[in-house]
Amino acid sequence: MQPVVQPSGVLFRVGWAGELWIPRVGGHGRFDDLQGSFRVLYASSQRIGCFVETLACYRLDDVLLSQLGEISGPDDHVPLGTVPLDWLITRVVGAGDAAGNFADICHSEWLSEIATRAGFRGADMSSLQSPQRGLTQALSGEIYRDTKAYGGIRYPSRFGHDIENWAIYDRVTVTGTESEIASFDADLAQALRLLRITLETEP
Repeated sequence: MQPVVQPSGVLFRVGWAGELWIPRVGGHGRFDDLQGSFRVLYASSQRIGCFVETLACYRLDDVLLSQLGEISGPDDHVPLGTVPLDWLITRVVGAGDAAGNFADICHSEWLSEIATRAGFRGADMSSLQSPQRGLTQALSGEIYRDTKAYGGIRYPSRFGHDIENWAIYDRVTVTGTESEIASFDADLAQALRLLRITLETEP
């Protein structure tokens, strides 16, 4: 069995109100199952981490800016790089407990073993953190199906290795809380600053 790690405390998550800790059929997440046979919840050891990961989609992108610059017509209601108020209204933040052994795939032993697998040859840290998620999704499927010993995967955020993230398989029961997100939430404000984005102001 390759190196494993357990969460040292509660994990934090941002998601839809009423279903924060319910695993959903994915397809786009870094460790979602390509075959759709199992589900994954994503959480972070740091409260700010779940905000950073969730809001990263609102960052300005040079390619997108270039493409939009070629389109004529009125500007969008919500400017680029701005999180709409609707996001704040429909999302909640919570803390939960997830027990079990998680595959520490960024450990040198794991990286060495992964790089020998067919389809993963030559893989390294940069491969696991690439915006292209086909490799990590395929790897997650192998880890899930290889053995029931793993409750999920621990991995550092691509937005900073001080943020510790967890992909929690649906075989793990998570008990957690949820609460509304205030517009003045300190971790939300810090995440907005780090991502260089803003929150839409009320009209």
